[in-house]
Amino acid sequence: MRELQLIEEIKIRCEKVFAADFDISIGDDCAVRKPIKVGILLLSTDISIEDVHFSRKYMSFFEIGYKSAISNISDIAAMGGTPDFLLVSLAFPDTVSKDEILLLYDGIIAAGQENSVPVVGGDLSKSDKITVAITVGGISGKRVLKRCGAQVGDNIWVSGNVGSSGRGLSLLQKYGRKIAEEKDEKAVLAHVRPKAQVKLGKYLQNNDLITSCIDISDGVAKEINEITKASGVGAIIYSCPEYDKFFFNGGEDYELLFTADKSFVPDFEGVRLSKIGEITVADDFCENENSVFLLKDGKKEPLEFCGFEHF
Repeated sequence: MRELQLIEEIKIRCEKVFAADFDISIGDDCAVRKPIKVGILLLSTDISIEDVHFSRKYMSFFEIGYKSAISNISDIAAMGGTPDFLLVSLAFPDTVSKDEILLLYDGIIAAGQENSVPVVGGDLSKSDKITVAITVGGISGKRVLKRCGAQVGDNIWVSGNVGSSGRGLSLLQKYGRKIAEEKDEKAVLAHVRPKAQVKLGKYLQNNDLITSCIDISDGVAKEINEITKASGVGAIIYSCPEYDKFFFNGGEDYELLFTADKSFVPDFEGVRLSKIGEITVADDFCENENSVFLLKDGKKEPLEFCGFEHF
């Protein structure tokens, strides 16, 4: 395939999401954004590699692109920001056709359209395996949500049906796409077509009772450990029959885990919000490195995590 022709077709697709805040998007050496008058600039980047983060055995090219974009947009949501642009770098083997590449971009663009964020540039190259690297920019208002703000006495909340994506991945790996969907279509869709909680993130950012936030990419156990380490606190998670291994260690849900003052009463519609625990004094549990415990039958057990590790 000819590179310039492919770039032109990608450009045409990307222009479906009009980059109104950019004087120049795709087509020059750099994208040129109009001046940011008010707000804090947020930047994040993520890389997805075939057979490490996804498999063509059970994901379409559209889904690979879609999910790669959502994982980046979710980072902006976790800090209460509004996604502003995507830069996409794609490397692929010779065996991948032009139509398949365009389908992958269609997935990225669809995720962008759902969250009003345009693709404004990127790069193409060859590789032994499909590699999707995306940089996302976002803008936040008066403050950003961080991992380091949790206070002793805060409640711990999660959004959505955490664990669904991990359950879907397990079914896909065990049975393949067709049978996995027959067994639990919602779980499969949660894995291949997750949603970024941008509106919820902005709602939390505008509420002064919210003290910390993180997106759930590696399971509840690992994410709450990240918050407690950053905040210098401990945590107790309440036992519940709904909480299984996928809830604690499944990952890739891209829901939000956040802490809030005990006076916080959610009034956000459209997304399930569940109180799952509370923040404690870390010194109380100095014998446990993670300072995170599961409260089960009145007894505290160390909550171990085995979330995804890249290497």
